[in-house]
Amino acid sequence: MNRETLLRVEHLSKEFPVKGKKASLKAVQDVSFTLNKGETLGIVGESGCGKSTLGRLVLRLLEPTKGQVIFEDEDLTALSQKELRDRRREFQMIFQDPYASFDPRKTIKKILEEPLAAHKVPADQWQALIERMLSVTGLPLDALKRYPHEFSGGQRQRIGIARALILNPKLIIADEPVAALDVSIQAQILNLLMDLQKEFGLSMIFIAHNLATVQYISRRIIVMYLGHVVEIADADALYEKPWHPYTQALISSIPMPDPEIRKEAKGIEGEIPSPINPPSGCVFRTRCPYASEECAADIPVLKEKEPGHFVACDYINK
Repeated sequence: MNRETLLRVEHLSKEFPVKGKKASLKAVQDVSFTLNKGETLGIVGESGCGKSTLGRLVLRLLEPTKGQVIFEDEDLTALSQKELRDRRREFQMIFQDPYASFDPRKTIKKILEEPLAAHKVPADQWQALIERMLSVTGLPLDALKRYPHEFSGGQRQRIGIARALILNPKLIIADEPVAALDVSIQAQILNLLMDLQKEFGLSMIFIAHNLATVQYISRRIIVMYLGHVVEIADADALYEKPWHPYTQALISSIPMPDPEIRKEAKGIEGEIPSPINPPSGCVFRTRCPYASEECAADIPVLKEKEPGHFVACDYINK
């Protein structure tokens, strides 16, 4: 790893056993990527593509079936639970539904104190750290005495962000952090995350199903389909010149804010195949307009179509 690389994921896979069946659910298949210091990497795809599972694998909230997660030259997958616990303060997660991750019986003060206690931060530092987190996330000081149900969705997400940042981590994984919020509140939370990234020097993996949202906040974007990475590129390059047929369909489906501008959505025919019994070869071939018999033979590998722009499609890479 070079000195600018914070995280390297190598051939990461996760399969879940299915009760009563010999087959397994193939949630993530042979995923590799890097994340640089201070960078935001977006992961986008339809529901069920494996993006949230991938985020949890990176933090080892789920155990990988195979593969490695190299964080600052250390393989997280090789650490014992005690060793992993000692390193957890350096990488934290922001959840889609913060309310589900809060204990409803605890005040916000107790919720923010939990990570400090777990990682043995001296108690005389707690109040200053908590007050700073409230300040940077735009929450009032009297929020500490209240309970999660007393806040709006946007305010609860700010509390979730404050909890994730209170240990001053190097890496944040934000799993669909704005999906459940109103559009106007989404913009506030996205701008807050971008401001906090600059202030704290964070590296971030931002997971979402909305490509427009991911493009707004990310420097690079990974596109996933049925557990596989199908395209990786800089955000602007991906948006302006998508190569993979799946990425093209995702971008064409983004609503245009100007009603005078019309564009024809490419659309994707057919249903997403089952991850228990995925298609042979290219997993997108059953819905791809360019699929041929050759696509059923081999799983396409990521190839650099243009500098920094990688595509896994044998039709495109001919």
